[in-house]
Amino acid sequence: MARRRAGLSQRELARRSGIPQPSISRIERGLGSPTVNTLERLLRTCEMELEPVDLPGEGDVDWGRIRARLRMTPDERIRAAAADWRRLQSRRRRARRFVRDYRTEDRPALIALMDAFGEELATMDSLRRFIRADGYGETRVQVMLAEASKVLVAETGGRIEGFGVASLHDRSGRELVEVPPGCTGRITELYVDPRRRGRSFGWAILDALEQHLRESNCDVVRIELFAANRGASRFYERAGYEVRDIDLFKVL
Repeated sequence: MARRRAGLSQRELARRSGIPQPSISRIERGLGSPTVNTLERLLRTCEMELEPVDLPGEGDVDWGRIRARLRMTPDERIRAAAADWRRLQSRRRRARRFVRDYRTEDRPALIALMDAFGEELATMDSLRRFIRADGYGETRVQVMLAEASKVLVAETGGRIEGFGVASLHDRSGRELVEVPPGCTGRITELYVDPRRRGRSFGWAILDALEQHLRESNCDVVRIELFAANRGASRFYERAGYEVRDIDLFKVL
């Protein structure tokens, strides 16, 4: 939660924010219904912001629904959240039907999607260091296929809507002075056409890749993200991933 990430006790958060400690305790235990103003004060104290955003492909923020939820009692919110979760799981199960293994004839579609992925990342780069030169998609796909242990695509109506890639790394040699032996899985690529997001294709691909890594006896899985890709970061956090390493960058 925000307070723990900021390294604050409930007492210190109460002192800095002006919100009584008993109120903070009730909120954290799900027994209170804080107002937006209260949440903003608490988050600002933790050097965070309350930012209503849509997850990749989840559509526009439904402000009416948000206001309705804020008017609910804690018990009503729990029931509503449980119903939302059941609907989400049902949608993800349906999406899994469209995920299959990569075939050679899929290559042109993968190249086009990889080019689109590169363009999307380039638009996020405030430093403009990320470029997408001619041949980007073809080169990336060639390397990706050579290193992959599993390549999956999501297909509907004969159209490739997204893809995901995993690879395996056996930890050995000098690595063993700092990590235990075993197999690390890596999800090196996962991309869904922006026009097809919101249909749980990303979740279905991720779930299938993780299953492949489990069957390959991997004990952990790693994913490298571009820091500016906040939507992807939120997506993976919801899937249970957490920040492990931070790679800092400075233009000289």
